Amino acid sequence: MLSRSLPVVQSSRLAWSSFSKCRLSNQASVTRITLARVCHSRTFTSSRSWLKDYPAHQVITMPALSPTMTQGSIGPWKKSVGDEVAPGDVLVEIETDKAMMDFENQDEGFLAKILLKEGEKDIQVGTPIAVLAEEDGDVKAFEDFEASAESSGSSGNNAPAEEAPKKEEKSSAPAEKAPSQTKSTTSSSDRTFASPAARKEAEARNVDVSSVKATGKTEFTNEPRVVLSDVKSHRPAAAKAPAAQASAAPAAGSAGTYEDIELSNMRKTIAQRLTESKNTAPHYNVAMSINMTEVIRLRKELNDYAAKSSQSNYKLTMNDFVIKASALALRDVPEVNASWINDNGNGKAVIRQYKNVDVSVAVATPTGLLTPIITNADQRGLAGISSTMKELGLRARENKLKVHEIQGGTFAVSNLGMFGVDDFTAIINPPQSSILAVGASTEVLRLKDSKIVAEQQMKVTICCDHRVFDGAIAARWLGRFRTYMENPKLMLL
Repeated sequence: MLSRSLPVVQSSRLAWSSFSKCRLSNQASVTRITLARVCHSRTFTSSRSWLKDYPAHQVITMPALSPTMTQGSIGPWKKSVGDEVAPGDVLVEIETDKAMMDFENQDEGFLAKILLKEGEKDIQVGTPIAVLAEEDGDVKAFEDFEASAESSGSSGNNAPAEEAPKKEEKSSAPAEKAPSQTKSTTSSSDRTFASPAARKEAEARNVDVSSVKATGKTEFTNEPRVVLSDVKSHRPAAAKAPAAQASAAPAAGSAGTYEDIELSNMRKTIAQRLTESKNTAPHYNVAMSINMTEVIRLRKELNDYAAKSSQSNYKLTMNDFVIKASALALRDVPEVNASWINDNGNGKAVIRQYKNVDVSVAVATPTGLLTPIITNADQRGLAGISSTMKELGLRARENKLKVHEIQGGTFAVSNLGMFGVDDFTAIINPPQSSILAVGASTEVLRLKDSKIVAEQQMKVTICCDHRVFDGAIAARWLGRFRTYMENPKLMLL
């Protein structure tokens, strides 16, 4: 009876593999990526998990919600077990390497089981996260459903794995030989096979899964495989815990206490990308002071006009002028509107100069720094830039930006002037080759026509990648930027 059931289990698992893999719809990634339209097969299938039949269902897996996403974290579930799910309904919020995004299901059914709860972190793309049943009455059948039963080929090996610890209690001699056998097997392969449940438990216990003695077997290759019971019965983990705690404790004599803050996916991405930028891009900085007298006067005139006009509802900020002047300067000095490309597809490193001018603007959010993009900024008016920036900034703070709104850009602007910062330098956001750091506008005294006069000045610093262009070009770009800022009516032409 047992041997007859195995082909059924194998075939059902292969069937599960075909419908549980998710792919992003290319069209959806461009139009509505924030409501990630993930494609699932519309064919429900039944399966058998170690002699237990499950009704027709789909296993929903962690989707790739951005081109660079390899893992994600589970946010709040928008549906509960037993809820009916229609195409287009948001199942759960997923924290990607970019932002918190909605995961929109594309099939109808009933949520039968949530496999990963809110707060689960660093879940690999393709890992099962939920089960969708075809009929409402089938939901209760999935109360004991486990992801490892179908996702990792463990259905036929769970029972022997659970019995292994009992055999060790009866006889200590075989147990002494087991470690040597495991070592010889693992030495022949760089990979340690383990069920998702075992890996999750090992991570929670701070145990290296490769150090755990495997009692299970992979179904098709019959190689050693670590299962949940192996991790739970792994004794060395308890011995290592005090040492780990001791290393994390403050040094003797140090004062005060501290708190370790867990990294979000976004913070990990920021750390990785900016560290890479500083290590690979030879940064240099060029600074210049801008006379803000005229732009302050023009901004006041335009905002006063908008306040009195019933047809104009804009309110310009100084950052709107900075974005517009940057875009026009990029059009005048296209060498700055470029990126260093290590491989252009032909195995050659090139400097890629862009025809479009897309300005990324740094926005501080509670979860980290985001850079929404003002596309074709050189072709937009000041009012258009202002309204678009306000909308993008609001959605950035709410984690509602779409991937294409924060990925790309040919130039970046970071403005800390509103925080009272006089001047600073920034880190280039790869693959861009430059970023403009904008300080506050302050009143200074200077000599003009043999007289001491007071004027508003703003200091800006362009931080550049020396691989892409040299200091003379950076100075030429700053000169054009200053021309537009000190003669702001040129931006209206």
